[in-house]
Amino acid sequence: MGAVAFTYTSPLRRIARHIVQRTGLVTMSSSYATGGDTGFNPVVGKSVLGMDLESSTQVGRIFVYDDTNKRIVAYEDGATVTGPLDEVPNATNLSGVVLRWTAIGKK
Repeated sequence: MGAVAFTYTSPLRRIARHIVQRTGLVTMSSSYATGGDTGFNPVVGKSVLGMDLESSTQVGRIFVYDDTNKRIVAYEDGATVTGPLDEVPNATNLSGVVLRWTAIGKK
């Protein structure tokens, strides 16, 4: 439950002496797992320094990469007006969500 599929759309590129960049696409799972969908562990040098996830179709949802657990966590506007964003409910079908990702890593 909750495993994503991802592809690379560019090779590993050096952008500074010890910094590399790579881009790709990730498709979310058909049954989102609480705590985030697993299986997203892009090779971007020795470590990921920064990750940008974006979708042009998911208005109202934010996707965050959890490097420690190698997961993508999805958040959406919750029921409270003043509270923080809520995590997407367990078992939500996000299989139609394709995210573009750009990662910066240390070589």
